[in-house]
Parts: sequence; structure tokens; C-alpha cells
Amino acid sequence: MKPQKIKSYDHAQKKADGIDFTIDQNGNWYTHSSDTGVPGFIQRDKLVKLFAGAGEGIWAGRGLKYNAEKDEYTIATPHVSYVVEVEDLPFVITDYAFDENDVLELETHLGETVQVTADNPIEISYAPYYDQELPEIEVRAGLRARLGRQVYYDLIAKYGVEQNGVIGIESAGYFCALGSAS
Repeated sequence: MKPQKIKSYDHAQKKADGIDFTIDQNGNWYTHSSDTGVPGFIQRDKLVKLFAGAGEGIWAGRGLKYNAEKDEYTIATPHVSYVVEVEDLPFVITDYAFDENDVLELETHLGETVQVTADNPIEISYAPYYDQELPEIEVRAGLRARLGRQVYYDLIAKYGVEQNGVIGIESAGYFCALGSAS
């Protein structure tokens, strides 16, 4: 996981506002509290994967959580809960492949994979950070990923099909809209 454009935050202000972590629009993680490490960009991939719940073994899926009722992201430990500010979505799709059954498998910047199916389709939604509609997919338990720009354009260039003025791709015979064809 290579960081893109490391940002500078006022860590004291973020902490005063009750925010312990920030995930920027590129999926980079930052801590704002000395309780969770030295304030700033988190450089260790394994630590980010642990916080995100993207690790392997017993920690897989146990990190970052999304509460839809509160519209809030948190990381909970047995002793404390940390608030996570997410600028866009917590994950970014950085790679893809089709399996032997022509099912599109998307990979996040943290190495998690998700299959595009009728039960878990790519969806187009308004992204306030970018002020436009963009494709996204659920990775797990309400946690969503934005299709990275390169993946988006590559999928359209190599596999894009148009249906009724909408450009999209097929995954195991299921059409997934990626945007308007015009």
C-alpha cells in the first residue's frame, strides 16, 4: 500500500473535535491522538490493516465498523471506542480480475477482495467529497469502497458495454452500471 499525497492535519483540533483517526479519500490513515500512536500518517501497513479489520486470522473483520443509524465509523477495543472520520469511503478499489466463472473480483488497497454479484452489485451514488456520482461497492458489513480512477477507466475501456444509455460491465451475466454513456 503506497500512500498518495500525504495530508497535513491539525491533530490537536481533530482530537478536540472528538476525532481519533481520519481516513482520507485515497484510503490513507492518520491518527490524531497520542493514545493511538504518534499523531500523523500511519506508515505501517500491518497496523492499518489491523485497524481496518482487513487482517487475516482472528482479527479479520474486527476493526473498523460503520453505524448507519449514527452515520459514524468507529474502532472498538474491549476498553475504548475510537471515532474515525472518513473523508469519502474507507476503502479504495485498486485492482480487479475475473475468476473462472466470469465473476468480477475487486481488490481494495488493503488486499481484501469482494465479488461483484447480483447480491453485491456496484452501485452509483453521490460522493459529496467529489461533488459527483461515482461507483462504489460494499466490502463488508456496511463498509464500502470507491472504485479507484484507474480501475474505473480500465474496466470501461476493456469490458465496457452500453445498455439503454448506460455504460457498465458484466459480472457472471449480471450488468453493473458504471455511469452514463454520454
